[in-house]
Amino acid sequence: MRKSLIIALPLLAALAGCQNAEEAGNEPIATEAAAEGSADIAEAKDAAAEAEIAASGGAVFSQPAAVSPSVAPGVAFQYSYDFRVPGDKIEGVQDEHAAACETLGLSRCQITGLNFSQSENGYPEGRMEFLLDPAIARKFGRDAIASVEKAEGVLTTSNVSGENVGAEIASSQVRSAGMEAEVKRIEERLAGKGLANDERVELRRRAEELRDMMGGEKETRRNGEKRIATTPV
Repeated sequence: MRKSLIIALPLLAALAGCQNAEEAGNEPIATEAAAEGSADIAEAKDAAAEAEIAASGGAVFSQPAAVSPSVAPGVAFQYSYDFRVPGDKIEGVQDEHAAACETLGLSRCQITGLNFSQSENGYPEGRMEFLLDPAIARKFGRDAIASVEKAEGVLTTSNVSGENVGAEIASSQVRSAGMEAEVKRIEERLAGKGLANDERVELRRRAEELRDMMGGEKETRRNGEKRIATTPV
């Protein structure tokens, strides 16, 4: 009996949700067959699943529309795809996806996660995660879909999410500028005469607090820039 695989790029949580919804509506899973106490029913379910893959001739869901970084500057995107692949072709599909990433080189693609497991319902599940140059992220996903279809698999869900990190960076810059101006005013007061000791201590404490906050804002901007520069798939 040949099992089917759902292989997700990159979210296993999204994979589990998709699997449960599909199987509840279309393909009763192996645990239901066990509850019915019939091995023949389980066999029929696997056959039906394989027939769906064979009959589809390709993806059952379209992949996300093209999103070019040039038309969404400052937006950090994340692509995710769920696939169903015959169980005996899992390794080959994962190897092909890994090889495609390695061909691009570390400056454009990095493998950040690889997983294969046998789920409680008896179906194998796999996951691969990548960090990609945003300019090639969608093409990489399209090529990954093609390799799945070549392995008699189908795309079951696809998603593109984005976050306007550029706006967050701009807001952080404004906050830092305000804090820097306040530090400058404090330093000017500290340089003057006639300050009581307790006031001088308080001003120094406030200046140090502001410098720490500015360091945190700088780190926030650095992390945001990294997110814009790479796209998880």
